[in-house]
Amino acid sequence: MDSDNAGIQMLLKAGQGNSQLAPGNFGVLETGYGPGANNVEQALADVEPPGCSSNEVTTEPGNMARKVEWGMNARFNGSSHPWRAPNVQNYPRDTAFETSSSSSGNGNSGNGNSGNGNSGSSSADSDVYYGSGDWDSEGYWRDNHDSDQLPNALDDASRYQVYLYEIGETFDRDGMKTVYPVSSEVPDGYTRVTPSGADLPADGSSDGSVASNGALRRVITVAILQCVSDNVRGRGTYPTYGKYINAFVTEEAGGPPNSQIYGEIIGPLTPINSDNYYANPSIIK
Repeated sequence: MDSDNAGIQMLLKAGQGNSQLAPGNFGVLETGYGPGANNVEQALADVEPPGCSSNEVTTEPGNMARKVEWGMNARFNGSSHPWRAPNVQNYPRDTAFETSSSSSGNGNSGNGNSGNGNSGSSSADSDVYYGSGDWDSEGYWRDNHDSDQLPNALDDASRYQVYLYEIGETFDRDGMKTVYPVSSEVPDGYTRVTPSGADLPADGSSDGSVASNGALRRVITVAILQCVSDNVRGRGTYPTYGKYINAFVTEEAGGPPNSQIYGEIIGPLTPINSDNYYANPSIIK
């Protein structure tokens, strides 16, 4: 997956009853704390979890629905874990997911804000894992901000770009491709976006202390495994071939039986764009 996939939404962790990503697996990796559901919860909740994955990762089979929900939702309100993101808003899904969740009829309430009619907990169709980046940014802005008009700087923006804009962070964009944090030079083909200040939606305010990594609290590292060719199933250690992406967590994880995690692709993780290359991936795809 290269930067041209930026803005596409993915189901990063499947829920109970969904077609499994691989036999015995729902999308979670063993962490630096070791195996087991409690360690997965702690690693997902931590701002800087321990461990480094090198060129291999070990799969952590099983759904672990409640533990995944509790750990991932440390970024949002209502969690017993500390350190929130500076903006806890849930964002609309891509059309493929909105269509499948509205027709499934078996969602659950989760534990948090909806803000835009998307609770972050409704079930998606078992065969849908990717969207196309076609979320309704204009409708979202109209429903969640005093101004009905989406700012020109956010025309056809990704959810991650809207999130950064809402908390008043400067970023560079080329379509849905994003550079954040920025450097002194704007990359070729990119435009620098500098909001006049924070403009949080009503449901975006945190109920606790904000994490030390600020806006990046909602960015996670995802290892891309070759599930078919490497015969990924159950617990095992598998090569990553250096393939990782950064993903923006678009909404809270729902509660059991689903605990699905939805993310929007930011771009590939490389030694050039991240000091955390190979460090602490917790989700597989």
